[in-house]
Amino acid sequence: MKLRGRITWAFLWRLGLVFVLILGMYLVLWKALLRWSGLQEEKFPLPRDLLVEAVERTDLRSGAPEVDPRVLAKLDRRGGWLQILGPDGRQVFARGKPPDWPDRYAVWELKTWQDRSHETGWHLYTWHSSRDGKPYTWVMGLPLDDVRLLREIRRQSRWQDGRLTVPEPLLDRVEKSGGWLQVLDENGQELFSHLRPSGERVFHSPGSFIERYRHGTSFIHGVEEKDGKRMVFLLGNNARMQTEPGQSVLADYRFNQLQEFVLRIFPVILLVVILAVALLFGRSMGFPVLHMMDWLTALSNGVYREPVNRKGAARSRNPRTGKLRRPYRMFREVFAALQRLTDTLRENAERRRKLEETREEWLAGISHDLKTPLSSVKGYAALLAEESYEWDPAEMRRHARVILDKASHMEKLIEDLNLTFRLKNDALPLDMKETDTVELVRRAVVSLANHPRASEFDIRFEAPDEPVPFSVDSRWFLRMLDNLLTNALLHNPPGTVIRVSVSAGNGGTPLIVIEDNGRGMDRETVSRLFDRYFRGTSTADREGTGLGMAIARSLARAHGGDIQVDSEPGRGTRLTIRFDSVTSADPAGD
Repeated sequence: MKLRGRITWAFLWRLGLVFVLILGMYLVLWKALLRWSGLQEEKFPLPRDLLVEAVERTDLRSGAPEVDPRVLAKLDRRGGWLQILGPDGRQVFARGKPPDWPDRYAVWELKTWQDRSHETGWHLYTWHSSRDGKPYTWVMGLPLDDVRLLREIRRQSRWQDGRLTVPEPLLDRVEKSGGWLQVLDENGQELFSHLRPSGERVFHSPGSFIERYRHGTSFIHGVEEKDGKRMVFLLGNNARMQTEPGQSVLADYRFNQLQEFVLRIFPVILLVVILAVALLFGRSMGFPVLHMMDWLTALSNGVYREPVNRKGAARSRNPRTGKLRRPYRMFREVFAALQRLTDTLRENAERRRKLEETREEWLAGISHDLKTPLSSVKGYAALLAEESYEWDPAEMRRHARVILDKASHMEKLIEDLNLTFRLKNDALPLDMKETDTVELVRRAVVSLANHPRASEFDIRFEAPDEPVPFSVDSRWFLRMLDNLLTNALLHNPPGTVIRVSVSAGNGGTPLIVIEDNGRGMDRETVSRLFDRYFRGTSTADREGTGLGMAIARSLARAHGGDIQVDSEPGRGTRLTIRFDSVTSADPAGD
């Protein structure tokens, strides 16, 4: 995926994240508040609402009532049961009804069973409705968990040695339900208590007990006889919300309060989520952009490296793996381009520095080389211009030859300078013609053999009998060979063997090898051999302008070839000139 697509995708998924977070937090808040208020729809539907839903989803058209299975599933989760009575009070449908519950009710019996909820452990909800002109009654029973717990406590408690004991598991259930337990004897004195609130009495008279029920109570009671001793068990739960018919009004009130609270707090949640996502987006998008700006600023100030943190490591990369950190991966192409730019600028700066150093050295050498022949020319010219002395013709010709040699040397320096900059700027026209390169190399070797110093060297030439044709500019091709051969002659001691060979390389192109067994060169000299202005030896000892090897390589590249150097100190040098590929390097040898 390209950079534009990744940025678009990053924006879209963060926008989606905002929506999901807002929706998720809204649902979580709503569920949490429903659970807190006791109105959670799935686990704790309002009894009246559940009964109304059962009535509305009962089908009586077939004669045998059918209730929607979803309603029955909700009823099962509540542990309740459902009964439908016909016009005569007889049962026409039942689901989960306890076996001891009647199948037919007299007119008053349903009310009686409803009033006995604390004894039966079931609270009854009823609904009366007419269908097709016939009256039906829906009866729904929901368990009273406190009544069942109190029954188990009464049954499992033991009276021994004047002391009442209640099993620990039952006391744990009392505690988990947020309740408390108190046991009184028949005189109202406390025999046992567990987590009894400080506001509850430790003694009850018959009148205070009735008064407590008259003003509403938070406990239920049951009478039990243990070893001939009668006692009353009180199970309290201040947080208990009995499922009385009036609960729907209270539930509606609390539900409205809940809605108002959510509507007030939701904008705050929305603002927090938006700020959090904006901060996340800003960190993931802003940090890399700021880092790139710092990087560009550093490059403009001449600092050719990526900005680092306090520990000296690049801020965009993992110090252990060296890979881009997650927020920076989106801009990996940009960081790769910046790294290439940094490397290029650093290399160019280093090149310029070395070039300036070499140029200064070369200028010093050229100044010295020009100064020496100029001094000779000036000295001999001054002698010839002396009026007080008469020179004979032989002396004048000798002085004139010295002046001519020195002038020729200065002319060569100027010519090499001019040729170097023409090659550098691709301003050297080449007259390319197909020529036998074997003959050109032979001519270059013959020219080398006529050098004044050639008599001190062993020069050898090897070539095939067949010609090796190639399209070249003969003049500049010979100049390239002359520079390479002269360099081998000037920088080696007498007695050195110089071997020159030419053959057909890949594709029939020329392959020229110049090798000797002379001094050789170290790695630094080899690496700088083709640099302009570089001179491997002092200008005081050797002839040359410091441009000969750079010119040779540039001419080789202008003909579509290149020069490879292999050399070691004390083991000689081997130059291989190939023309089977065109190099993309700078023709001036930079």
